[in-house]
Amino acid sequence: MPGQVGLRSGDVVVAVDSKPVADAGSLRNTIGMLRIGTEVKLDILRDGKELSVLAVIAKPKQEKVKASKLSGRLAGAELGRIESDHPLAGQVEGVEVIGVERGSAAWMAGLRKGDIIVSVNREPVKNTEEFRAAVEGARGPLLLLIRPINKRLMTKVSEFIFPCNVCARP
Repeated sequence: MPGQVGLRSGDVVVAVDSKPVADAGSLRNTIGMLRIGTEVKLDILRDGKELSVLAVIAKPKQEKVKASKLSGRLAGAELGRIESDHPLAGQVEGVEVIGVERGSAAWMAGLRKGDIIVSVNREPVKNTEEFRAAVEGARGPLLLLIRPINKRLMTKVSEFIFPCNVCARP
């Protein structure tokens, strides 16, 4: 949004459509509740001066991570934050599997597009940064707790065995 509506680093948004914004969390919630394509007026402070700018709410850019850069055991998967249109959005925290190449190491381990990875080696992960840290710090197999849309699945991703080993299925 900064490049498209003229916001600059250091600008402070004080109101959305003339409704005051108390803090960063309320700004995020206010903007997050608006439909994509909605035009809003942002009242901002820039260098002590009050300004207003118009903005159109756009779908956020997906932060994508090629899993192969973290571990060859996850080659073929692309990961990112949970999108707002995902059926589990707001219900679970984790990392969404954005895509998986058929036949890749990630595919053979059982990862599928739309899965949510909620933990690595029994450590919860809320975002791609935490996922990266957990995978980079892992020794031996990776134990991923995956939330497909209507189930839970635990899978073990080992160095040499790529087929999915289901450890627990509620």
